[in-house]
Amino acid sequence: MSATTATRCVPRTLALLAVVAVALFAAARASAAQSPPDAVRTELDGLVAVTSLARGEGGDARELEVGQSIEIRVRLEGAAAARATIETPRTLGDFDVLSATQPVRVADGVFEATIVVSTLESGERTPPALPLRWLVDGSLRRGEAALPALAIASLVGDEFDPAGFRDIAGELPPPGTGPPWVALAVIALFLLAAVGAILWGVLRRGPAAPPEPDAWALAELARLSAEGLPARREYGRFADALSGIVRRYAALRFAIPAEKLTTREFVRAAESHAEFPPDETVRLRSLLTLADLVRFAHAEPDSSECDAQLAEAQRLVEATRPRPETGDGSVAAPPAARTEVGR
Repeated sequence: MSATTATRCVPRTLALLAVVAVALFAAARASAAQSPPDAVRTELDGLVAVTSLARGEGGDARELEVGQSIEIRVRLEGAAAARATIETPRTLGDFDVLSATQPVRVADGVFEATIVVSTLESGERTPPALPLRWLVDGSLRRGEAALPALAIASLVGDEFDPAGFRDIAGELPPPGTGPPWVALAVIALFLLAAVGAILWGVLRRGPAAPPEPDAWALAELARLSAEGLPARREYGRFADALSGIVRRYAALRFAIPAEKLTTREFVRAAESHAEFPPDETVRLRSLLTLADLVRFAHAEPDSSECDAQLAEAQRLVEATRPRPETGDGSVAAPPAARTEVGR
């Protein structure tokens, strides 16, 4: 190469170096513009997280105060940024998380999100790291992005001295009112009088008299008829309920422990009872036998047979109920037996 040719190449080389230097300087300035001075950078596997405090319109940092909403920006860069999400907790240490967004694309390989926090503590506070998760080659990764330190100003200022303020002395009563215990005593006396009146009324009435055995049995038979168990083919429940009503009625009316006796023992006790009408023992035996066939032999009577059993139980109660005495001292005859049970 001649000296003339070498001389010509020098300016070109210098110009190329100048262009490269300008490009590097511009890239450095762009990176500095994207990352505020208080930004915190966290390098993770396939991901870079940069967190910073949101700036005002002029790019200046806003003064933070207790209870104020604080906006923190999270920028994610790298190959895994597109598959990264923020696990938003309810709190970050002393900070309450008010809201948070998931990362959205702002440039090639760059995603940004926003998290808004608030605290009631003042001073220099650094929130705990923000949890992240992302995918790298199909595998789930977890990590944390460090958050910037925040200077929180107190609302009362730095010169507040609690000792300079007196304690709260309580409410001052309005003029002309008496001490509070007088009103409390009047209320207590009124409540005691009301409770005493209620107790006196309850004790004066006494307990309610139980219904007569025959009235109870007829009411239970009417209720059983209204349930319509045979129509639903619930024959076992129907037989159990019918037998239970008859046995309970005998226990209340004649003091026969029918609920603890077998059918045979129950019929024998009724036959030997002085007040049980002898003619009704046949009806009692037939009624209990049919009920036992349904209960233990799983017989399935039709609706007419179930109605007949209800009618027989009603006739038994009406025939064995206490009879009022007539004027000459004799007992009135039992009423004529009915053939149907009201449904």
